[in-house]
Amino acid sequence: MPRGARRAVRGSSNRMSPPAPESVDGWTVSPVEIGILEFAGVWAPYGGNDAEAFVQFGLTSEEFHRRLIRLLGSPAARMLTNSTVATLRRQCYKRLYLPTDGSRARIRG
Repeated sequence: MPRGARRAVRGSSNRMSPPAPESVDGWTVSPVEIGILEFAGVWAPYGGNDAEAFVQFGLTSEEFHRRLIRLLGSPAARMLTNSTVATLRRQCYKRLYLPTDGSRARIRG
């Protein structure tokens, strides 16, 4: 059998099931959310990469940063340094709430 090929298990389909969510101090964190934190940590020194975030996760800039803000307040954010978390919070607030083209700031709850 070629390397990396999956054997069919009797009574199951050949489709791979998605990875199970992990629990960190009572918070359930999905593999996608872990990926968002890792991605954000890599791009933090460069100011982020909204276009690549859309490609990787299928999220608009606003959706990505709203999820990231929530994740930065979770125990899963311990995988990042304190300075990286602070940088990411500033980037999220800047993207979500500060005007970009001289228009009024977007205030959403």
